[in-house]
Amino acid sequence: MTPLQITLCAVCGALVLLFILCFFLRRFLTAPAKPREGIERFKGLALAHRGLHKNPEVPENSLPAFKAAVEAGYGVELDVQLSSDGIPVVFHDQTLERVCGLPGSTRDYPLEKLATTPLFGQEGIGIPTFAEVLEVIGGRVPILVEIKGEDPAYRVTCAKAAALLDEYPGEYWVESFNPLALAWFRKNRPKILRGQLAMAYLRHDKYKGKCKYFFLQHFLLNFRSRPDFLAYRIGDRDDRSFARLRRLYGTPAVSWTVKTKEDLAASPEAFDGIIFEGEGRPDGGQA
Repeated sequence: MTPLQITLCAVCGALVLLFILCFFLRRFLTAPAKPREGIERFKGLALAHRGLHKNPEVPENSLPAFKAAVEAGYGVELDVQLSSDGIPVVFHDQTLERVCGLPGSTRDYPLEKLATTPLFGQEGIGIPTFAEVLEVIGGRVPILVEIKGEDPAYRVTCAKAAALLDEYPGEYWVESFNPLALAWFRKNRPKILRGQLAMAYLRHDKYKGKCKYFFLQHFLLNFRSRPDFLAYRIGDRDDRSFARLRRLYGTPAVSWTVKTKEDLAASPEAFDGIIFEGEGRPDGGQA
């Protein structure tokens, strides 16, 4: 062989080796958990997003909304973060402005203030504690608990939520946009099924150009969290990274958030279950 041929063979061999290494590295980084007992429950699952609410009359993430979901026989999806005095409360937004008309987040106020601040102006309906919500649901329907990924104290939130769930008699799972929160549960509560909340971040202007969202969109931190299921944005269901996990591993997935009849009709093809609100309610009823 001539020196040129030897060089070309070496380059081709290196490229093939690099391709093989990248293939197996990607499989290692993105692989979800192996199927575990209870994962079949996601087939046909319907979860009321922040309870069965109709803002402002029956506020989201309120005790009346959770009672309504239980009475209708739906599972519940809810959000947990901390008050300034370290109490797990059920509230979604990063700030209180939209729902309570207050600046700052739940972490800026003690429980006494949060509990007495009306949601959407509905007197007597404040931000509930996670303990209160668990008591109201009482094990009658399944619960999907989101640990808020933006919370810098997510480890504390995980620990305090887990302590309450340890005493809860019903069926529940946890989810988060933050893979490190799921990694906490993988290490500290390995028996709890955990789900990765995700979307095709880079399609949306607010996430473009930010490196971490490339990793999140392509599930490159799954090696830390090894999620049992995915909770994925229904409008991004054609994303290749999502479709790849579904195809290769059969990873169960629920869609968020099904808000229209069109979304509801599209869900069975791409998802096992749904997180719904409004017109996305499966029985066509109203909150």
